[in-house]
Amino acid sequence: TFESRQTAMAAQKNLVPMDNAHSAQMKRNLPLTLDMLRQQTGQNFDVMYIVDQIGAHKNTLFTIDTSLLPTTRDPDMQAMLRNEVR
Repeated sequence: TFESRQTAMAAQKNLVPMDNAHSAQMKRNLPLTLDMLRQQTGQNFDVMYIVDQIGAHKNTLFTIDTSLLPTTRDPDMQAMLRNEVR
């Protein structure tokens, strides 16, 4: 799976996942999002979930394109970001 390849590459390159400002903000926002979703049912839940997921995916693509790809120096990591993550 992708996750096992990602974990293997990180281990091979002696990388340890760490939180940063972006991931910390996402973790802070998650309980609020989950609380809002738990209060919804039916079509309201579906719409709120889809809107949240679209925003999250757009944010991820933006982060990959503007932060991760331009600053990643390792060719293997860059290829994984470009070809598998994105």
